[in-house]
Amino acid sequence: AGLVSASAVTGVAGTVKVAANEVFSTASLLANGTTGGSIFVGASAGNANLGGTISASGTSGNGGSINASASQNLTLVGTVAANGADGGVINLAANSGSIALVNNAVQANGTNGRGGELSFTAANDVQVNSATITANGLTDGGSLTMVTQSGNVNITSATVQTNGSNGRGGTIGISGTNGTLITSSS
Repeated sequence: AGLVSASAVTGVAGTVKVAANEVFSTASLLANGTTGGSIFVGASAGNANLGGTISASGTSGNGGSINASASQNLTLVGTVAANGADGGVINLAANSGSIALVNNAVQANGTNGRGGELSFTAANDVQVNSATITANGLTDGGSLTMVTQSGNVNITSATVQTNGSNGRGGTIGISGTNGTLITSSS
């Protein structure tokens, strides 16, 4: 494992960009600061397999943004976080393949405000196994969208939340073109 960091002790964190035909990384990709920065990971001609911590979180400001995409399959094993006063934005996309979230956490939580925005879009399937996906907020909950263009959404042994502690709950939209299966999850 390694480290790629554009973090800032004070102020807004910077930007981390990782792009190649295929991406395989167990490194931590960090853009943390008072306000979260931006992280972009793109596999333009194949798969992206990400196993380290990916974080664009704000310590007292808002969460940043994380965009991870693959031409084929996108696999995440590890923590993906854009937490902050208001939760940040996390977009995951598999343009011609599937998304697999395995034994990981995807978070865009708001510690002082609203939850963030989570979007998972796949041409084929979205597989969530033993994962925790949250866009919770101290005030209002955030939003989560999982969409397939021609496959299934399968959620197994997972926790999915967009709770608002002192305000409104958030929204969860799940749309599997062929079907949606949710088992042993909360």
